[in-house]
Amino acid sequence: MNGMNKNIFFIVILVIFINIVIIFYRYKLNTYKHKIKINDEYFYVYDFHKNKNIKNTFVILPSYSYFDAKTYIEKKKYVKYEANKDFKNLIDNLCKENNRVLVIEYFGYNESGETKRERTSENICEEIHTALKTLNIQNYYLIPHSISGLYTLDYIKRYKNEVQGIIGIDITLPYYFIEACDSNEEYLKIGFETEGKKISQTYINMHNYFWITSNNIKDFSFDKELPVLLFTPISKIEYINDEIKNNRLKTKVIDYLENKITNKKIQKIITLEGNHYLHQTQYKTMSKNILEFVNKA
Repeated sequence: MNGMNKNIFFIVILVIFINIVIIFYRYKLNTYKHKIKINDEYFYVYDFHKNKNIKNTFVILPSYSYFDAKTYIEKKKYVKYEANKDFKNLIDNLCKENNRVLVIEYFGYNESGETKRERTSENICEEIHTALKTLNIQNYYLIPHSISGLYTLDYIKRYKNEVQGIIGIDITLPYYFIEACDSNEEYLKIGFETEGKKISQTYINMHNYFWITSNNIKDFSFDKELPVLLFTPISKIEYINDEIKNNRLKTKVIDYLENKITNKKIQKIITLEGNHYLHQTQYKTMSKNILEFVNKA
């Protein structure tokens, strides 16, 4: 290789290296772990964004998961549930468009501390709001998954002037508990199976309020001014239909959701192939729909 070819070779390598560095920093996320204190007790909020030019802020509210379901299914091994990792692919895709994504890690979850406060919907909503207020976040979209759907339906009544919209991922709906049980006492007879695993008492206490929370918000409907996007897996539709056939439930999930929608121009239901954890398998489709949704809101 003569001198001129060597120079060309090194220039090409340098250009490739510079481009790799640019791409890395373009997509590198700033990640923060905020410790939120309430009455000398604490929980964590994970914070992801690329830069200060924030378009939209999304707040992910995780499911009732103490151990990582995917790891258990694949490896038959119990690993503590980490919501920030559970939603990683969805977070990465949303942040590409200069959005900010927060993940609330409730009291009793993962590294968050225990609390003596009752695990009522009122307290949980207040804790979420305190975290956002502490971080000076005034307007945001809520992304609840599973059981957090119950808290979200309560939250939008309490803090409706701040919530720009709801993006639900197979959210738990009040009728699931109400149709299955006539009272909280009957619901609690089902029990909470720990199977010998070390589960936080705070986490278990949340379970005790699911029926009560459902009963308190059973008459909800979405405000006609509130943008709503709900992702529902086909597997959930099939599961509910089987429950109806076996006389354990009475109402089809799509019928229930359709009855709660008050403005089809800004409120939409999307069904996707997959299971309860759509954000792990359908994150590209979901991200596309979410970004279109917020751009129209």
